[in-house]
Amino acid sequence: EVEPTVAEWDAYKEAAKELRLLVRTAGSIRAVRVKAEGLIGKLRQLCGGWAYTEDRISVEYGQSKLRALLDLLEELGNEQAVIWVDYREDSRRIGEALSLRSATRKSYAMLVGGGDDAAESVAAFQAGELQYLVCHPASVGHGVTMTAASHAIYFTVPWSFELYAQSRDRIHRVGQKRACSYHHLITRGSV
Repeated sequence: EVEPTVAEWDAYKEAAKELRLLVRTAGSIRAVRVKAEGLIGKLRQLCGGWAYTEDRISVEYGQSKLRALLDLLEELGNEQAVIWVDYREDSRRIGEALSLRSATRKSYAMLVGGGDDAAESVAAFQAGELQYLVCHPASVGHGVTMTAASHAIYFTVPWSFELYAQSRDRIHRVGQKRACSYHHLITRGSV
């Protein structure tokens, strides 16, 4: 569980209040479905310490989940890990933090669409040349093997169960020789 900062929690509570009010006054979730889905997405972003404005500008509220991720990576030591995200902004923030953490060499690759070549990055990861892969589940499709890692970290749990189930299978495949661990960074008190 990640303990949000006061600023993160205040922003989250305000968005949650708006969602509850929207559903309560509409009388039917069908009548407000698009707006409700947008607010749920906003709540998920706020759990990461940031949110997009209507103009798609990212506003940061805090870094509690990012700090929790870095603490977990410190705890894992030299272990390789796959870090799953559902938002490009999460991957950008994680990339910045990993760059600062390992300034001597690039120890990670981004597989979040429009980033590094997936096959080349996965091959480097499997060869032990990269310690982390930061991935969006839709960017790393069926059949990709990442058994060099036995740790999968969910910075953001995918909205789609199919993508979530597929992402879990990337490290738990034929050839995996270790027990797999799945770490979910969940903001305390969130829905």
